[in-house]
Amino acid sequence: MLHHGRDVVREEHGDRGAALTLHQRRGRQAEDARRLDDTEAPDRDRRIPLIRRLCGLVCATVASLQPSEPLKRANPTGNFGAWSTCGAHRARAASGASKGRTPECQQGGVPELPEVRALAERVGAALGGSSLGAVAVPGFSGLKTVAPRPQDLVGSTLERSTSRGKFLVLDFGAPGRALIHLGNSGRLDLEDPAKATRPRGSLVRFAFETRALLVREHGRERRAGLWVLGPGEEGPLETLGPEPFERSFAELVRHGADRRHLHTMLRDQHTVAGIGRGYADDVLHRARLSPFASLSGLDDDARERLLAGVLEVLSEALGRERQRTGGLSEPSLGDRFMIHRRAGTPCPRCGGLLERVSYSSNEIVYCPACQTQGKVLADRRLSRLLR
Repeated sequence: MLHHGRDVVREEHGDRGAALTLHQRRGRQAEDARRLDDTEAPDRDRRIPLIRRLCGLVCATVASLQPSEPLKRANPTGNFGAWSTCGAHRARAASGASKGRTPECQQGGVPELPEVRALAERVGAALGGSSLGAVAVPGFSGLKTVAPRPQDLVGSTLERSTSRGKFLVLDFGAPGRALIHLGNSGRLDLEDPAKATRPRGSLVRFAFETRALLVREHGRERRAGLWVLGPGEEGPLETLGPEPFERSFAELVRHGADRRHLHTMLRDQHTVAGIGRGYADDVLHRARLSPFASLSGLDDDARERLLAGVLEVLSEALGRERQRTGGLSEPSLGDRFMIHRRAGTPCPRCGGLLERVSYSSNEIVYCPACQTQGKVLADRRLSRLLR
């Protein structure tokens, strides 16, 4: 009971009442909390040394591991402890961000236009003209269409294998086409002879006369997709922009007034099809342009550098991919880039340190000396951690 003008609280104890001031009541609560803390202290004191020993064991184990040869080549500075996980993942873990989602830095990497176009050429050389004997779709979550069914393609001949942006296109003529998007961690195996097993993460297997084409995914995320399109249907291809080698893209770069960041514009598949985060980093580094610049703010010389950077980087990557044999099976494709995923290592042009701008599950890598006139771009995620 609280009386006007007096900080008094009435506590009932049976038939008797006792008046305690708020100060006295808070003192009792603090004393009870200290008594409870003293009771739990022995258990806590026993747990802390155990946790410290476990942390020491983990650190010693990690320190004893020898980096693989590909990692040594990718990171000549030898700073593997700081480099092996990208800044986006470290910032995400330190900030207590949501769990259960694999950061891009730990995924295999999305196959972009050079990888998919070269893969289409190899698939056409291996399976072109072959009759499709069977289709198995163990991963129904990746099937994006209802009709036609994948089985409706059985008995038809693979007339040609092409690509559009990041999509692999299997053209079976009159029955229709099959589109495959490998997503972040999807991979494609060319089986010779065809197998009957069902590997983990399998999306679809096209069994031809003696060989087979298997699409599967590494990891837990399921982002690869299969579309079966009837005659005249375009599906997801309908909304794609021009590919970088088309004349319409050159016109866009030379005369466009897009106000978005260049990195965002290049990755927009409705604007230009086939470029992802990896080649966007490399293209802007080649063109000596800031990832946060906009097309509308570029002069004629910068626009020509951007167009040349796109064509040069993708042409060189396509040439490298055409030396690959078989399917596209490697779990990680990240070593194909010049600066992407290489923050903290020397710039291949000027030798300065490559910097990053980290986001929740990805990052932008750039060279301050080559691209931003020496300015280190603000990294809001790391800034929050430092505060």
